[in-house]
Amino acid sequence: MFIPLLQAAAVFPVAGWALDRPTAGTLLFDCHHGDIFVLKATGLAAAPVDEPAAPAGIHLEAALTPPREMTAQLEGLAAHHTLALGGSREPAGELTLRPLLAAAHVPPARLFIYAEASTLTVRPGPEGRVTITVTADFKARQIPCQEADLVIHLDKAAAAQFCSFLLRRARSGW
Repeated sequence: MFIPLLQAAAVFPVAGWALDRPTAGTLLFDCHHGDIFVLKATGLAAAPVDEPAAPAGIHLEAALTPPREMTAQLEGLAAHHTLALGGSREPAGELTLRPLLAAAHVPPARLFIYAEASTLTVRPGPEGRVTITVTADFKARQIPCQEADLVIHLDKAAAAQFCSFLLRRARSGW
């Protein structure tokens, strides 16, 4: 499924690069293969940075609108992939998860920037929005890559928690 993405940015001081998407786009949330789920943002611009103004890590802002459509899509995704959703109808305050992988591709530098131990935090924002932040001790290695993107891998349990959180937010009416 695609979630409306309002902003996407990442700062990686360890590699001296930042990624940014100043215009709206989409955030893919789907099963990658097996029981690995992916959050993926594309269409990013890469730029070198000396001293970043923003904090290090990945920062996304997504919209859960329109609520009925978003609810139907989330329920469909959960049913299709047999995700065990939480039963609470109360909107969640904040969600913290441990992704399997948080990564970015930076084509101009031929870099793969990644963290196998990271913390993903989802917080509600105004008017049906959520912010997604990933912090970690990122590493970088050189590999050929063609597209600047941000990728977050979740196991099935974390994907179910993420889907449940978004579903509660979409159902809450903000």
